[in-house]
Amino acid sequence: MVWVSTRRLFCLNRYTGGTTVRQGWLVLTKPNLADSSHVIVSTHAKIALDFTGDDQVAKITLGDTTHTAPGRYDARTFPAFFSGTGSLVIPGTPSPSSAGE
Repeated sequence: MVWVSTRRLFCLNRYTGGTTVRQGWLVLTKPNLADSSHVIVSTHAKIALDFTGDDQVAKITLGDTTHTAPGRYDARTFPAFFSGTGSLVIPGTPSPSSAGE
């Protein structure tokens, strides 16, 4: 999916592909992205993680940097790309050098 402007997702996700936000905001109210998905957020976009808890994904690209290391990606670790209380998580045990990448 590709969006420009602001979009709010309230329902369960029925697609299994990646999610790309090029401009504007994507507001996620439920942690239901596909576990195998690649989330791409450009430097002109932001995702509001307006849910409690974690949403597992496989890969995250923020601006020009692709992250595949296990870890938590949220408003605390990447405030330029995320807001809200939820987190996107790449599962696994982060090594000391990749934690908070």
